Amino acid sequence: KYIYVTTDLTCWEVDEWLELTFFGPLLVYMIFSLGVTCFGLYALTSLRKRSLPDRVGMIIRMILYTFIFILCWSGQLTASIYQHYNQTPDEFIQYWAIVGLSIQGFLNSMVWITNPSFFESINRKYTYFVSRVSMRRIEDPLFPKSVNDLIIQQHDIQRLDILMRRCAIDDLLRGIQHSTQKRIDTFDQDLNEKTFFVKHTSKLWSEESKLQIIPHMYRFKDYAPVIFNRIRLQNNVSTQHYLTTLFPEKFYNSQFLEKFSDGRSGSFFFFSPDKQFLIKTLPKNEAHQLFSLLIYYYDHISQNPDNLLPRFYGLYSVKINYDNIYFVVMGNSLWTSLTLHYRFDLKGSWINRKALRTEEDNLASVVGMDTDLDNKNIALRLSQIDRDHLIRLLSKDAKFLMNHNIMDYSILLGIHLVERSDVSSDSFRTVSAEQDIPMENLAADVTMDIKPWFSEDGSEMYFISIIDCLQAYNFSKKFERFWKVTILRKDSEGISVQPPYQYYNRFMKFARQKLILSDGALDPTIN
Repeated sequence: KYIYVTTDLTCWEVDEWLELTFFGPLLVYMIFSLGVTCFGLYALTSLRKRSLPDRVGMIIRMILYTFIFILCWSGQLTASIYQHYNQTPDEFIQYWAIVGLSIQGFLNSMVWITNPSFFESINRKYTYFVSRVSMRRIEDPLFPKSVNDLIIQQHDIQRLDILMRRCAIDDLLRGIQHSTQKRIDTFDQDLNEKTFFVKHTSKLWSEESKLQIIPHMYRFKDYAPVIFNRIRLQNNVSTQHYLTTLFPEKFYNSQFLEKFSDGRSGSFFFFSPDKQFLIKTLPKNEAHQLFSLLIYYYDHISQNPDNLLPRFYGLYSVKINYDNIYFVVMGNSLWTSLTLHYRFDLKGSWINRKALRTEEDNLASVVGMDTDLDNKNIALRLSQIDRDHLIRLLSKDAKFLMNHNIMDYSILLGIHLVERSDVSSDSFRTVSAEQDIPMENLAADVTMDIKPWFSEDGSEMYFISIIDCLQAYNFSKKFERFWKVTILRKDSEGISVQPPYQYYNRFMKFARQKLILSDGALDPTIN
């Protein structure tokens, strides 16, 4: 043991090995921090143009955080090395160590307080407070002063949910009209990397209408409008046609106003009145995923025009008070004059992949899954040329998704039986409106008017696309896999959650060995 004199002039009786338990790891962490700082500077210079502003801000804050750590602890570490060899540190080093330890907490707090999300949280609470006060100043006794008052007036929570969704949809449609018409002259500009990360924000006033129950001010944001316009034009969707189809008054019919479909993530979606477009809400992480992936997605679909990926036609957000709702507009692959007798959502997994759970369920009204495909002995009877071509398309698109850390995508398959075509050419367009079939079963986020694949004998037509392409293999998915495999003891190969590389291999193995068979056949006994 020896007397250890610290920089603040206090004395400890310290064992030499006990000292190493603190300063040894500190030295290792210091070296690691230097490496992180260097890597952050490299990432900042090489990825700045292709990164979202939020990501660049995060990198800068992490560089500052590690730099402050190194600066503040270097003095203490240097003084300790001096004292370890029984030498008195210089006065500058002593002051450096004392001041560094004193201001470290303050500097770290300043780094995180300057985080935009911190001020956004304060602004969100302030905006909510001001909006509540402003609503109370309205003299009209019929105007709801809060959501609670609206619930009391409606006496129906489900009805309230529909009304609030109408409000968001009306804001979206009017925002699309305003933003697109305002910037239509800029759509012909030359593309550069900045074009992919443009956001246009407008503050709009929502008037009362059949969709809108509470007139209010809201913020509308249009993401990369020039890029999405190029994607629409690539798929023969003109700006005029896009605006006409999404004109708000076209949605003012009772059938549409009562019909929404809910996804598993809590989002909801619906079709345009003519079923050409599918509009759905996105979780924040998926909206950011699409926005950050847009530059690579655009290159991929431009270089591979026959790809099977979704066609995204617009990404928007509507902020009402403190709630930010993200919407995406996509093409609907099932917008066809033909009757689709069977529909499947296929991932290549087999645990919890069964849709036909009761005797009343049948593939005419329910979207089947992998287990249903196996039980019904269904496969695609393609010619060898078409089979090889389809495999190449699926592999190329799935590899693109794998390279961008995306998993959980699936094949959307629609099957039309030519020999059973005893319905009118308008049959499909009336199916979702008149038959009691969940709209989710008809939803597909891919391009409209997709060209079908034909069976070798011409008796079957297949509509094939890849959907659900925005789920990254992030921490929550890693934890989900750990929970299902380690805790619940599920088959690690059979669950949907897989690392991107493993997901790609299983996806392609399923396509080659089970789905796309040259000698496959549809079971004629299917109900």
